[in-house]
Amino acid sequence: MYMRKTVLVTSFCALLFASCETQDKESELVGTWQAVALDAPDVDKAMQDQMNFLDTMGSSTTPEQNMEIYGIADVSSVRDSLKHVLEEYKLVQKDAIEHTAFEFKTDSIFVRTLNGHTDTGKWYINKAGKLVIVDVKEEMKNLKMDMLSLTDTSMRLQMQEDGVSSTVIFSRIDN
Repeated sequence: MYMRKTVLVTSFCALLFASCETQDKESELVGTWQAVALDAPDVDKAMQDQMNFLDTMGSSTTPEQNMEIYGIADVSSVRDSLKHVLEEYKLVQKDAIEHTAFEFKTDSIFVRTLNGHTDTGKWYINKAGKLVIVDVKEEMKNLKMDMLSLTDTSMRLQMQEDGVSSTVIFSRIDN
């Protein structure tokens, strides 16, 4: 009997502690957050691998071999064009970060601004401590993000998609 009471009290205390921690995170999250950086090592590595490939593409083969391999004899224009596409992707990604903001309201509503477009939805922190975004347009239906860190001035949210992890770093802008 004593053991059962001890387990029950311990379980209740753990549940109470987890509940308080979630409430603390929710109150800390309320406010306006501006994205300031993206940390996506897998994407960065893939981009670098592509750039490395493009740097050497067709440089050690004859025009005839290039025709056989790539379907074009002079690959320099294709190489330059593909490098330009990769550079444009980096610029678009940078611009998206600079123009992404979330406002988390106390009534569990969020307002997201992304490249001049604004939409709203619901947010909450689940029992596992993940931030869950429920988009009203269902484009990001129940997007779950790990809250790697949350302070009064910064937040790091990690997302997993198709086995690729990326972390967005935010700064509070309403202090």
